[in-house]
Amino acid sequence: MENYETVLAAVKENGDYLVRVKGDLRENKSIVLAAVTKCGDALRYVSNQLKGDQEIVLAAVNENGRALRFASKDLQKNERITLAAVSQDGDALCSASEDLKNIKKIVLAAVTKCGDALRYASYQCKSNKEIVLAAINENGRALAFASEALRKDPEVVLEAMKENLAASEYSLLSHEETKALLHRISVEFFPFGEYHLTIFDKQRRDGSNIKQNQQSLKEILSYFSVTDASRFSQVSKETKELFEPGLKVAK
Repeated sequence: MENYETVLAAVKENGDYLVRVKGDLRENKSIVLAAVTKCGDALRYVSNQLKGDQEIVLAAVNENGRALRFASKDLQKNERITLAAVSQDGDALCSASEDLKNIKKIVLAAVTKCGDALRYASYQCKSNKEIVLAAINENGRALAFASEALRKDPEVVLEAMKENLAASEYSLLSHEETKALLHRISVEFFPFGEYHLTIFDKQRRDGSNIKQNQQSLKEILSYFSVTDASRFSQVSKETKELFEPGLKVAK
């Protein structure tokens, strides 16, 4: 039979060990607190009473924001706990109460951590330019969840495309307006002599410079064609004009 000291040591080492704990020890607050501090998701194994304990739930979401989904309904309405959860993992916003999904500071904290969390926000927050800019600065594709008005806003669309060129897919600007933004990006982020291709694909970001002119051009045109060849063909042509034979390349 397990004793308090043995179980406490075990959950401090592995929070998920709580699932194996039987009887009163699983309801012991010190043991549960140690477990969720190590592994927030261990909150799923405790009683409804302890899922409503602020200290325990706060410890759980500080370790793993998504543990908010195991908290009591009352605590999912708690501003302090929800803010802690989304600050740890923006996707925790999905488990917040509807009222809290309309609180600016909570949504802003969530999308700053995970841009895609914008999908869970209220329509009012999806229409807030400050919130949407924070979201697309973390993930350009979060533009998909912004209000229609902001998806037609050139400043917002430009910022989204700077983070991820593929965000243009979610723009509601006209073809000509989108093309103009693409051209602006190509000029601004491909200065003569030094090319940072990774502005088009943050996943490839490594801080290095492309040293071969032809390689630069090939990468740019390849990305345009993969994204949407028909839509960006003219932009690709215009971008190509920036790279003339004999251009001095980065050393």
